[in-house]
Amino acid sequence: MVAPVLDTNITKPVYLPTADNWYDVLNDKIVSGEQVYDVNTGGKLLDIPYFIRVGSAMATVDLNITDNVNLGYVTAASTPISITIIAKLDYSCYGFFYLDDGVTYDQKSSL
Repeated sequence: MVAPVLDTNITKPVYLPTADNWYDVLNDKIVSGEQVYDVNTGGKLLDIPYFIRVGSAMATVDLNITDNVNLGYVTAASTPISITIIAKLDYSCYGFFYLDDGVTYDQKSSL
């Protein structure tokens, strides 16, 4: 879940749904759900607050935005993919990961 922010160094209230816990990636901490949580956006405009529900996983790609890249898709052959797993206290996690060619809707594989 992403909390869109258009300014730096501000505090923004964000509603975290469900009774599940959430991982605040920007501030590196676990936060309870079903509450309004105040997020400090940090000093850089690219410090966008986002949250991962505890017990799930999220794939990310590190892009150097100064490079001349097409942000519509990223080729898996040339760009490393990181998977962040936020396990529950019993170390369980559930999710799907799909790879495709970045152009069509054809799925190449799933993990």
